[in-house]
Amino acid sequence: MKSLLKLFLLLFLITFTNTLLAQNVKPLVSEEDWNKIIPFLSEEQWDNAEKLAHAYLDRFKGKEKMTDEAGIVRYMYLKSVAALLGNKTIDKETALKKLKGFEGQNIITPFIIFKKDGMFNYLTISEEGDNWFQCSANNDATEIHMFETFQMSDRNLLSNPEASEGKKYRLMATIKSIEANGFAMPRLDLLYSTTEIWDTE
Repeated sequence: MKSLLKLFLLLFLITFTNTLLAQNVKPLVSEEDWNKIIPFLSEEQWDNAEKLAHAYLDRFKGKEKMTDEAGIVRYMYLKSVAALLGNKTIDKETALKKLKGFEGQNIITPFIIFKKDGMFNYLTISEEGDNWFQCSANNDATEIHMFETFQMSDRNLLSNPEASEGKKYRLMATIKSIEANGFAMPRLDLLYSTTEIWDTE
């Protein structure tokens, strides 16, 4: 599973980089950069992933901070910080300090499977029925990293969840709020607004 995930991410990011080049847009994260960070993410080496993602994010200045490329890196950084909080490498105060100023900025997720009755690492409908939700955890589902609530721009996606069952979605959204909660199992609580489907398969 990890090797397939790594292969998929590599193929996507290479295609993404080539698309930017075809549009005469110079990517700020090179193929070599992606090749460094993806193994850390897939092998759950969160400390290394957090440091690299932070270094990559520092390259984006001004309007560049809201590009798709920045959104992809930003989600990697969010995930890494959340994982460090979930495994208690850092405390809640440190996690929030690392994410200070992230509200109002964009993110783009990797592909996530929608499963109406899913638990960990699936997109599903929130308990209230008014948003999409993901309980993000480690691969073994022994640590909770984030509760992510996605306010969907297309409200029709909420009324017929069966149509989304089993599909894979990449979501693009704006970070609305960030909280750190929990004691025995600390986690981030993320609320995203203006969530749209960026890609599907």
